[in-house]
Amino acid sequence: MKLFLLAGCIALSFPSCGPDLGPKPKISTSVEIIKKPDGLCYAKGTEAPYTGEVVTFTQGSSRQSLEIYQDGKPHGIWQRFWSNGKLKREEKYDSGSMTRQRQWYEDGTLKGDAAMKDGVGFGKITLWWPDGRLRRTSLIGADLKPHGHVLEYAQEGSVLTDAIFAHGKYVSGKLREEPLATPATALEH
Repeated sequence: MKLFLLAGCIALSFPSCGPDLGPKPKISTSVEIIKKPDGLCYAKGTEAPYTGEVVTFTQGSSRQSLEIYQDGKPHGIWQRFWSNGKLKREEKYDSGSMTRQRQWYEDGTLKGDAAMKDGVGFGKITLWWPDGRLRRTSLIGADLKPHGHVLEYAQEGSVLTDAIFAHGKYVSGKLREEPLATPATALEH
């Protein structure tokens, strides 16, 4: 599938009823982003780190992704879309560091929401089953281990885990029979 990358937005205008047709559509230029050894992203053929939007379209003109860069680093909202146009994944960046990640099922139901630190789950992580019911909620501490209340439900609704942790160590409550996912894999489950 061939992808088209566009920087900026395409502003559309419609003809008015009189002889003045209004402003002409703004035409954006294609840009290819390259990550150089310095760790920063550049538009191909340029010497300065890239600042701006990159919108990716499929050959059929469906929006596939949106990325925002500032001074060569991911900054702001990054989005990926399902082929049906619904949001698939959204990440928030602050000067190159991912601070939040959200995912949706193809029908638009929220799948997961996780606070992040340097791209790893940190803080509150919540997951939902495809029917919208809660799957898991937990807090991940500075040591990247469960800390506080962990609550997890099976797909049919039974409680798998309802336990308290302190820096990854079980304190009390009901534990599931198989181990909990790690913060890095929490949204994959």
